[in-house]
Amino acid sequence: RYVLVATTFDAGHLGQCLLRVYGGSSVHLRELVLEKPQPNFFNQCSCIPFFRFPSLVTKVTVYKAVGLQNQDTSGEQRADSADPYLFFKCETSKVQGPTVQDSLSPEWNASAIFYRKNPENEPIEIEVWNKNKMRDQFMGEYVLTDIKEQDKVRMEVDLYGKGDQKDQKVGGRMLIEVTTTRVLNEL
Repeated sequence: RYVLVATTFDAGHLGQCLLRVYGGSSVHLRELVLEKPQPNFFNQCSCIPFFRFPSLVTKVTVYKAVGLQNQDTSGEQRADSADPYLFFKCETSKVQGPTVQDSLSPEWNASAIFYRKNPENEPIEIEVWNKNKMRDQFMGEYVLTDIKEQDKVRMEVDLYGKGDQKDQKVGGRMLIEVTTTRVLNEL
């Protein structure tokens, strides 16, 4: 499935466009008139998690991080830096953010939107990784749990380890903003 949205460079500026679609077989096009899927019997049946309809939409924005631990120790890069990037995870969705070169205080301004089917049991994880040529290194994570319906809540959060070290701070903090609503087409 594909959705095509015709836009102009200037907001509020109207213009004309021509769209040609070529396909190897018959192409069935239709106008998208609803902004979200309609619930059906399977979506309403909460006993089958795979068929659940999203109940919340959450937008997470990570503005920046400060005080990240040094990860690059040799090679072309300076010994007091890292090449951090973000990795968002929620339920079955994963989103990777941009990489900032040679920084222990990166500014990302990266966002991810998640349509959440099981918000009570599935947290949102924000991981920070160091980009390397051979193997990327984990730098820390923050797990958003118990997210209630809220509008643009900014937080400065500490980074923690993974697995057995999930309760230990690993150095570094992130400035994040979280917006959650039950109106699925609001964000």
